[in-house]
Amino acid sequence: DQTTDRMAQLVEDLLLLARSDRQLVEHGALSRFPLEELIEDLTALYGDSAHERGVQLTSQIAAPGLVNGHPERLRQLLVNLISNALRFSPPGGTVTVGLAVQGSTVQVWVDDQGPGIPPEQRELVFQPFWQADQARSARGSTGLGLAIARASASAHRGRLVAAEAPGGGCRMLLELPVVA
Repeated sequence: DQTTDRMAQLVEDLLLLARSDRQLVEHGALSRFPLEELIEDLTALYGDSAHERGVQLTSQIAAPGLVNGHPERLRQLLVNLISNALRFSPPGGTVTVGLAVQGSTVQVWVDDQGPGIPPEQRELVFQPFWQADQARSARGSTGLGLAIARASASAHRGRLVAAEAPGGGCRMLLELPVVA
């Protein structure tokens, strides 16, 4: 039953949001790992889904990005960003997952060619259950994905922000401390 599945997903997402990822990070569940490998894995994993939507999924990795983090939590964060970008990109569009190192920060971005997010709503999208346009809200979405993603970024001593992508659309920018 779809209603039961949706409620189960909502409960799971609420528990994830309520649980302290900070506690996870503080209790040593972190490991050093290269983000470029995670990005390459996810772009390969979501390539078929992108193709089915008529969207091209690409990666732009400028440099290796070694971080100290919880691989599964960061994977979930990036899956959320990629899924949203694919959902809002029109057929014929491109979603780009990029990685660069700027000083002591690893930057990961997910750019789409969708309608973008107006500047006055860019902070609101990280609020639980907030939807800009109910008609465009994703079927099966709990409205918690970006709130969970931001909490995870914060727990990793990083930040997640929404901006305009070059050429229009939305850019979700994740910044994490680089590990030497």
